[in-house]
Amino acid sequence: MSNLFNERDSTDYYFVVNVNTGTTDLSSSRFGIGQFNRTKYQGQNIAHKLKNAGPDNQLIYVGRLTSLAAAKAYARNIIPLMPQIMKLPADKYSFFIITQENLDKLAGQKLLDEYIYYYQQILLNQ
Repeated sequence: MSNLFNERDSTDYYFVVNVNTGTTDLSSSRFGIGQFNRTKYQGQNIAHKLKNAGPDNQLIYVGRLTSLAAAKAYARNIIPLMPQIMKLPADKYSFFIITQENLDKLAGQKLLDEYIYYYQQILLNQ
């Protein structure tokens, strides 16, 4: 396993929706996430932004969440609503939690796959 990813940055977490198509317009999905944030996290200044991770993946990242526990709580709140928020079939997207430091490293499919493996092996067990 790669040592590229770590949890040194423990104050800047993001909930990420990984959309495995590079061509889909995510405007309506991003609007839905924004509505969720304004309703459930009013006054907490949680933003959602878009980042490409290579030509075939778009990442909608939501945060800044100040701890892993806060990121997991956010995930527990939004994941049940994702079928209504995402205007895509469920097999076209997945979720994960990531730190800012690790998010900055996701520049392509190989690094994204490595991070998802790291996330499943390490972070989910914390």
